Amino acid sequence: MLKKTVVICFFFVGLINHLEAQQKRSLTHQDYDGWESLRSEKITKDGRWVSYQISPQEGDGRIEIFPFKNPGNKYVIPRGTSFSFTADDQFVVGKILPQEDTVHLLKVKKTKKEDMPTDSLFIYEMSTGELEKYARVKSFDTPSEKGSWVAILFEKEKPAKKDPADSTSKAEKPKKTDGTKLLVRSLSGDQSFEFERVKSYGFAPNGDYFHFELAEEDTLDNAAIHILNLATGKVRKFIRG
Repeated sequence: MLKKTVVICFFFVGLINHLEAQQKRSLTHQDYDGWESLRSEKITKDGRWVSYQISPQEGDGRIEIFPFKNPGNKYVIPRGTSFSFTADDQFVVGKILPQEDTVHLLKVKKTKKEDMPTDSLFIYEMSTGELEKYARVKSFDTPSEKGSWVAILFEKEKPAKKDPADSTSKAEKPKKTDGTKLLVRSLSGDQSFEFERVKSYGFAPNGDYFHFELAEEDTLDNAAIHILNLATGKVRKFIRG
C-alpha cells in the first residue's frame, strides 16, 4: 500500500512539472530586443542626485536623472550619452546623439560624412529643471575638482555654397586648418569667451585656468598655445608655432 502511494505521489509531481513546463515559453530574439542595460551610474558628491544611462539592444537610449530621496521625480533626456555631473553638483552636462533610425537611413543612402547629422550638447540644471542645448558639438569638458564652467568645441562650419542667382559669385574656399570654434562659458551663463581655430583644450583640475591650442592656418607660424585666467578673463600666449 505504501509503495502504491509513493508511486501515485511521484505521478502527480511529474504531472504538475509537466503542466508548468507547458505554461512557460522559451525566450525568443524578440524578447532579447526588448532588453535594456543600465550603465554609467553616477552620484553627486553631496549624495543628493543620481543619474545613469539606459541602453536598449536596439534603438535610441536615454539618460535618467533624479533626486536620491525622490526617485519618482525623474527627468529623462532622450538619446543622452557621455554625461557627467559638474564639480559644483549643480548641473549635468552630456551629449545627445542623432536618432539611430535617421543615421541608419542616411548611411543606406550613402550620404556624405559632412552631410550626416552631428551630436548636440545638453546642460541640465537640477535645482530649476532648466535645459539648454547646443547643436553640432564635437566635444566638451568641465573642471574635475571645482569651478562651474564648461568648454564646448564645435564641429567645422559647412562652407558657404555658391549663390545660384549670381552667376559671378564663387563658393568661398575655407582656409586649411583642423581647428574649430570653441566656447568657454560659466554654467550660470554670465561669462563667456569664444576662440576660433582651436585644436585641443582643457581645464586645470581646480577650475582656475584653461588652456587651448590654436591649430595652424595654412602655415605653422600662427599655431600657438594659450592660457586663459578664468577669474580675470585675461589670455596669455604660452608657446608660439
